[in-house]
Order: sequence, then C-alpha cells, then structure tokens
Amino acid sequence: MTPSRRRVSFSILRRSSASLASQNEIAAPAAPSVDGVDGDGEYAGSVLDISRRWEGQNCADAADCGEGSYAKVNWHGDDLYLFAHVIDDVQSAAATPERCFGHWLVDSVEFLVDPRGNAVDTSTTFKMGVFPFSDDPTGAAGNGVNGPCWTRDADNHQGFSSGPLADTVPNAPNAPGVEVATNAVLNEDGVWDGGSYTIEMKVPLDVLPAAAGPTSEPPTGDSSSNVVDPTYVGLNITPYDSDTQNFVGQTRLAWSPFGSQQSEPYRWGHAYLDGYEPPADRPTTPRDAIIPDSALLGVESPQTVYQSATNGVTISGLDPTRAMDVSGATLGETAVDVRLDSAETGTARLFLWSGQHGYIPVFESSCPGDYDGFTACDPSDGAPPPWGELLPARADQGGGGWVRWVRCVRWNLSTLDSGRGIRHTGAAVGGAPWQSWKTVAYREHRAGSFGMCERQRRMGAPATPSLCLRDGTRANNEGAS
Repeated sequence: MTPSRRRVSFSILRRSSASLASQNEIAAPAAPSVDGVDGDGEYAGSVLDISRRWEGQNCADAADCGEGSYAKVNWHGDDLYLFAHVIDDVQSAAATPERCFGHWLVDSVEFLVDPRGNAVDTSTTFKMGVFPFSDDPTGAAGNGVNGPCWTRDADNHQGFSSGPLADTVPNAPNAPGVEVATNAVLNEDGVWDGGSYTIEMKVPLDVLPAAAGPTSEPPTGDSSSNVVDPTYVGLNITPYDSDTQNFVGQTRLAWSPFGSQQSEPYRWGHAYLDGYEPPADRPTTPRDAIIPDSALLGVESPQTVYQSATNGVTISGLDPTRAMDVSGATLGETAVDVRLDSAETGTARLFLWSGQHGYIPVFESSCPGDYDGFTACDPSDGAPPPWGELLPARADQGGGGWVRWVRCVRWNLSTLDSGRGIRHTGAAVGGAPWQSWKTVAYREHRAGSFGMCERQRRMGAPATPSLCLRDGTRANNEGAS
C-alpha cells in the first residue's frame, strides 16, 4: 500500500455505543478538567500512539524517540479536548514568550485539525504548536513561571495565540477560548522529571475554520458494513524533540507519520465525532485564511528569489509581472549598478551577498567560525538573524569590510520624483518613461558599517542627488556614485 493511501482512524466518543469496541466507549460524559493530568474516566476512548517517527534524526534509544508516548481526544458540548503524554529524556532550549514560534525547533507538541476532512493544504485547517515551557522566569506572559506558550502556525489564522504578542495578530485573537495546561517544569539540569511531560488543551469547536462534522459511523473493519466515502475530521498529533540548547530540532514524531505532516492534511488520520452535531448556523465552507503580510514574504527572502530565478518557478505560484525590466547589472570594485525600467508603480528589492546563494545563517551565534549559527557560546545566541540588517563582517569571514550577506535593499518605485514619469495602465504620465539606477556600495566600510545609495533620473534630464543610507541614517549626497 502506498503512503498516500494509508489511513489511521479512531472514534472520539461522548456517549457509549454498543456497536463499537469496548475500548472506545465512554459511559459517563463529562468535560475533562484542563489541568495536564489524564484523570480517571476523562479520556476513556481510543489511545493513540504518537511515537512514530516521520522525519528527522534516528533516535539514540527508546526514550529519546518517545517510545510509549500517547494521546487521547474527547469532545463535550461544543469543545474538543486533547491530551498528550510525551516520553522524553533531555529538555530542549527554552524560547522566550516573544519567540514562541517555530515549535519544531524545540520540545513541543502540535495539534492539527481539519474540520471538514477534505483540505488540500493547511490554509483551511487549525494547527496549534504548544511549547511545554518557556524562558519566562517572572511569568510576565501570564501563564506562570516559565509556563507554556502556544501559537497557530501556517493555518487558517496563523500567529501568536498566547503571551504579549497575541494582540498583535491581524484580527486578533486567533484562538479565543483555547486553554492549555502542562505538568512540565523547566529544570536547571535539563532533564525531564520522570522522563516525560504532558500537555492538555481545550479547543472550542467554533475556533476551527469551519463546522466539524457531523461525521459518519467509523469503519468497522468489514467492507460489507463500512460507510462508502465517509465524512470525518482530519486529525494529527505530532511531538517534536530536540536535545540541544541552540534551537535545532532533531526528531519529529506523529500519530499519522506518513508524508510531510506539517503541510499535507490529506495524510492526517481520520477522527469520527460520535454523536456530535455542529450548530446549524455554523458554516461548512472554511473562512478565508488570515495570513499576516509579515509572514513568509517570498519576495523578501534571498534564497526564495534565487531559487525562483534559477528554476523558473514563480514565487508562491503567482503570475509574474511584465511591468519591470532589469536591463543591466554591473558589479564593480566598490559598488553595484543596477538598471531598472518600470512601467508601473511598485517596490523593487535588490539583494547582494557573498557566500552560498541559496543559504544564509539560521541563528545568531557569537562562536568563532560558526557562520551557520548552530552553536551557542553566549546566552544571547540563538536569536533569528536580524533580517533587513547587516551581519557585521568578522575576521573569520574574510574581514576587510566584507559582508557575508545582505538581505535586501527596498526601492519604492512609486516615489521616483513623486511618481511623475512612471507609466500607469500603459499611459505615460509626465512624458517619457523613467530609467532608474541604484548604486550599492558594499566594500568601502568597516566595523559592520554598510552604505547604500540610490539615484534616479528622467531620460534626457540631469541625474538627481543620490539618496544614501549609512548605518540606518538617511542623507543626501550630491557626489555619491
């Protein structure tokens, strides 16, 4: 059987059902207490094995790979309850509440729900990454000392869901009513108490992008009685493991371990909500995804631009613009001259870097020679590189004022001489079209200083003064080149 056809399924029961196996029966319906404890009778349905490795490094031993990890799921009223017990030995790095993202880089559990069971990508799903602890010694985020934090990732309404940045998400909050509890304690020796941790979460079903269910009767194992083309809720629960202190993920586990579990909801398991009926007025069509413009802008990623330029595949599959033409680029000893011709307003982004074209540092590191950023030599190491800023040149990277990479120079085409001369909808405004040059000085500075100059002129007109940026300050420079 091919991986695309493998299925794992179970029933999420609220009431007993004589037609199902006894391990799936719940006799006394009650809402579980969200306290991080698998209380007696709270989750009496199926026990899900979440110790199957689907990606990452081979495990050192059974404990390292979470052997014995399990999850349980229940529903009550209009809420979904999820419980995960994760076997682990070594604790990962602790993220600050402001860095509660990228859960796959640390010890964490992701809960993934596709309410309609037919998603082709994760924009119509609910995906919540839960960090069992954080670097929050004062409890400022409101979840206790070094308490948990949680964030929706790459789903229908992604962004921070807890802590100080939750209100900054567009159309916040993105997870109203979600409750999280854990028994995790961040220890100085970096070892998990009892060799495990738990996470319990309550998710109001109206937070999901669309109505969940009603679902079909679950498969019986008998083709003569199975429902053909059943309706179900897509579900997966995926623990992530890291034994490092530099935010490098190592092993990824899952209940349904087939394919790429972060991005392929059609490979998630099937859950059947026995007896649940969503409110009649709850839409069955998923809400439009709310994706912040600040998240994953391909045009501001030098690796993405490089990949698109070399393989011919447009960024995010969007139609390419035909309004701008790059008719020349010259790399000199102290500057780069780029000639652009644009028929429309917009933003041009210029990238300049040395080293590997498709790769930049992953994290900041003060360790000598660690360009990749995979080693921590100082408590401040491990932060994302300062996108949009210069990484200071160091002796081990060539010295002499060279920079390893520069992210981006933005050039707002709509502001060229207040926009005059740029053609709109094919009609020239103010006469002849514009030719524009950008000069980027890249090798004339020291000690992390970086200079960037712009100049533009109308065809047949004298060049305007260059606009230069040096160390983040702006100044007009008549004689700049």
